[in-house]
Amino acid sequence: MRLMARLALSACGVIGGCMLFHGYSMNKERTVLVWHPHYHALGYVEGDGFDRCRRCVHVREDCFDCDGFKGRQVRGYKKDGYIVKVKAKRETIWGTARYQLDHSCIDVTKKRFRVSTWFGCCSYHKLKVTAELKKSICPCCKHDLEKLRYVGNKSFCLDRSSPNFQREGFDPYKEGGIVVWIVIESRSWRSGNYAEFTVRV
Repeated sequence: MRLMARLALSACGVIGGCMLFHGYSMNKERTVLVWHPHYHALGYVEGDGFDRCRRCVHVREDCFDCDGFKGRQVRGYKKDGYIVKVKAKRETIWGTARYQLDHSCIDVTKKRFRVSTWFGCCSYHKLKVTAELKKSICPCCKHDLEKLRYVGNKSFCLDRSSPNFQREGFDPYKEGGIVVWIVIESRSWRSGNYAEFTVRV
């Protein structure tokens, strides 16, 4: 059913978006829910006939030769029997998504059931994610932190299980007029127990 719905959307010029499954709808008297499986979609429509057809006042039979969205809708319905409707214009995409998710269905018998599936130009394999390294920034001067080595006489507790372990702290840059923190030039430093300290100059 999802494949047929996607093909029907594609025939109407929807090039990609998100499909949400709805299993029930209200009956004509609006008194009880009845099983009526269908999909709602948020998507991108190619061409400029979409806005024109949203305000169209013609009946369906008059639009068969139209080159807009409604014409594609009528020709697609005659071919496969699927109705692709355009809902009234909403102010925000968030509001539309909220409305569609508000009464969507979940199959609790399936372990990894997804309410929404992406297709076309918004499909999963089109998603490009670039990983960005998290920058550590000094809370005082807002500059990038550097790896430092302590060369003073003070001892630090690096055992994480100890109650004296401190993950972060402020320490003076000089002790008795002597610089006790040296920048580690090499990027490769051994992993293990370590602590980060902000040096106060």
